[in-house]
Amino acid sequence: MKALYRGIPYETSTSSINSTETHQVGIFLGNRFTIQQHNTSQRHIAAQLKYRGVDYSV
Repeated sequence: MKALYRGIPYETSTSSINSTETHQVGIFLGNRFTIQQHNTSQRHIAAQLKYRGVDYSV
């Protein structure tokens, strides 16, 4: 997916999040909701970045 931040274009990837509904029920600000457990795996993508003119990689 192409995105634009302060006039600088960049590529980003979107990932879907799988969730499993549990039997737990919660109440927040008077509203009832069911609690879901999210099954995600962390992805680390190496990238060359620039911050204030200084190049670095993650």
